[in-house]
Amino acid sequence: MLSLPRNFSPILKRSDAQAQSGGALGEGIPSDVSEILKDHPESVNLLRALKQHQVAPQRIRDLTRRVGSVEVKGVLLAAGLGSRMKAMTQDLPKCLAVVLNGKSLLETQLETLRSCGITDLSVVRGWKAEKITAPHVKYYENPDYAATNMLHSLFCAEQELDGEVLISYTDIWYEAEVVKRLLRCEKDIAIGVDIDWKEYYLGRKDHPIEEALNVIFNSSNEVVKIGKIAAEKEEVHGEFIGITKLTRRGCEILRRHYRRAQALYGEGRFQRAASFRKACFSDLLQEMADLGVPVHCEIIGSGWKEIDTVEDFRKALAVFQGKVSH
Repeated sequence: MLSLPRNFSPILKRSDAQAQSGGALGEGIPSDVSEILKDHPESVNLLRALKQHQVAPQRIRDLTRRVGSVEVKGVLLAAGLGSRMKAMTQDLPKCLAVVLNGKSLLETQLETLRSCGITDLSVVRGWKAEKITAPHVKYYENPDYAATNMLHSLFCAEQELDGEVLISYTDIWYEAEVVKRLLRCEKDIAIGVDIDWKEYYLGRKDHPIEEALNVIFNSSNEVVKIGKIAAEKEEVHGEFIGITKLTRRGCEILRRHYRRAQALYGEGRFQRAASFRKACFSDLLQEMADLGVPVHCEIIGSGWKEIDTVEDFRKALAVFQGKVSH
């Protein structure tokens, strides 16, 4: 039997009394600590070691993540027509038609995600679905891809929204560090946001600034507004880059609000969309933010690029000889 460390019993008595009253051991200490100490009294020695060796907070977070790590799944949305790519997507989905450095966007994304430890990967297909045949990937189909949008495509793979999940649009190029920043985030719902977004729109004619998926967030880095916000009328803080990280609880929250909105709006207008079926993923995020659900903005300064038009593709080709910069 494990013996309790010296001075352990008074701690338990104090924490039990405070837990019963809904309080905590002290300011900022959760009330469930007493239960943890009862079940694992040896953890006191670990806490003492952390203090003695002055272990940095980031190191403690890394250790915690490694001990309690769970596999993160990746869900890639590749169902769209990609009509802005014109002839390039006549016979291929955009994620295959765009080739940089000898690799398609989809191939590059899969490699990047796997390099970050994400190996349970799913792709939602639609336009020219039969052309997407990457190995070791699960596939879901959106047969209504021409009449729906990103949100509908995502929920074609709803069964994957369970546990830790990274959702990615497939018309973007990004470095591994972008993924790692989101994986390190512990918020239930976290979206990647570029705060240096305006520079990318200089001279961008085929995808003007009015089409940007902008974000306005508060002092806690939580979404206030997201979508095609009129930047000339409101102070926009950043651009949603098309990558979202969800915890298990975040997945539950997202599924619950999707079902709520689906039942409430049906075929009527939903946020900025003409109907719920045509809604973007950002429309659901805005709905949730309006209802007070925290949607965290993880700041991404660089290391990504959107390829939405032929113009974007040509610009990317021009700079891809070296490191691609935003």
